[in-house]
Amino acid sequence: MTDTVRETSGASRNNKPTRLFIWAAFLLFLVVFAGVYSWLGTRLVMGDHQSQAEWNQRDYLDAVFQTKLYAKNTAEEIQTTTAFGSAAARQLPHFLFGRVDPLWPWIISFSKESDPDALFLTAKKINVMICGVALILLGLVSARAFSFLSATCFLLVGGIGYLLDRAAVCRIDGIVFLLTVLVWICLLSLLRHNSLWKYGMLGFLLGFLFLANSLISPLVIAFCVVTIFRSVVENSLQKRDESPVSLWSIPNQIVGLAICLTIFMIVAGPRLSYANENYGNAFHRYDDLTMWLSSRDEADSFRSQFPGKAELSALTKDTRPGLQNFFLENGLERFVDRALDGAREQSAHLFPGNNRSNTVARVLNWRPGLWLIYFASVFFVIGLIHRLAALKKDEQVWRVGQTSSRWVFLFAILTVIFSIFWIGLGHPANADEVVIPALYLPILLTFVWISERFRRQLQRTRWARFVNHLHVLAMILPITFMVTRLAVLIFGGEDRLM
Repeated sequence: MTDTVRETSGASRNNKPTRLFIWAAFLLFLVVFAGVYSWLGTRLVMGDHQSQAEWNQRDYLDAVFQTKLYAKNTAEEIQTTTAFGSAAARQLPHFLFGRVDPLWPWIISFSKESDPDALFLTAKKINVMICGVALILLGLVSARAFSFLSATCFLLVGGIGYLLDRAAVCRIDGIVFLLTVLVWICLLSLLRHNSLWKYGMLGFLLGFLFLANSLISPLVIAFCVVTIFRSVVENSLQKRDESPVSLWSIPNQIVGLAICLTIFMIVAGPRLSYANENYGNAFHRYDDLTMWLSSRDEADSFRSQFPGKAELSALTKDTRPGLQNFFLENGLERFVDRALDGAREQSAHLFPGNNRSNTVARVLNWRPGLWLIYFASVFFVIGLIHRLAALKKDEQVWRVGQTSSRWVFLFAILTVIFSIFWIGLGHPANADEVVIPALYLPILLTFVWISERFRRQLQRTRWARFVNHLHVLAMILPITFMVTRLAVLIFGGEDRLM
């Protein structure tokens, strides 16, 4: 073992110049990526999604102006508040306006623009800028955690091929996508090794995701189900002395959830207090009520008739939209049909059959759904090789990888199932819900992540050369496809985005 470590460390020293060269090349790629991203983003902001009625952008713009007015009205109250905690809490995003959650209007409200059309453009530019900076930082982390090819592929496929179009609108979508990715990374890391500090980070990120889009229950429920089930299984194996090598700590699970909840309440507390005071429910969310209605018009009418706490409190058990009343009025068969129909509609966000809703994808003839299936196939092939090596008890296949990857995969499946069916129930009234589209990047990242881990765990097996070549080819194909299409778009002389 000592000789092996010495050989490995010696090889690392010899490869250091090569590693530095690759890092320099990747940093150069990031500079080019930033330029292309800015060029595309500017054209999308100026040339597409110009109608404020499209994608309910008008509602978000109104929420910004209402947030500005609310901040102005409460400024004197904040200055006269003697309690530091109360004053600090009022500075955090917490104001709710209709269906719009507080984080995005709070960010955009710092803009000095007062003209609606000027603010409309400014908001889209801010969105593109925030998402671009976050993507570059995420690319640096990915290059360190995965490989340079995987990071490059993720930025091009996920960043330009999917995220950019949703970032160039006057909505929260792009920021929700990125926050969902960050929460997802934290959750996957916890499933591998549940250190206490990671629970604290999870609470912090979940708090901001809740402020951006308050429907976080599918993620939370799936994580709790998987971790509780894992704790039960590992406790049973430990009692029989059959537990494999694992970084999972059952005591950390209990303490960590308490830490996560505490930090989540600190971040989201002002919003929870405001909702309880003004709507009678700390977790108030109009879509949780209107999801049981039959159409978007009926949902809009409901929000108009019940704009605050007094009106909502007047709803009785028989008149309040909810699961019980839906069952009483429609029965189990209608409930199942509505869930399945909505699930089919919502799943199209993950596996789109056309590009009409994504300008960049349409112009580049890029199919995000097909590429997601492609990366799933790469994951399946490398995972199958990893399994074959493990069945032959190859000593160099790390057992740690096997004990965590199965739980990661189970968590991803449960999250998608819970999200699709729950959002599917509300599809007739809330078809523009952002939760399902936000899962595209995390699922893409999961396939890339697990494939990369399996590849690394096979490095001291007879499969190493084959898997390395397969992985390089699998990453180069989408990179080449995207770069080629971008070059044609940029240098082709026809600006199809304007």
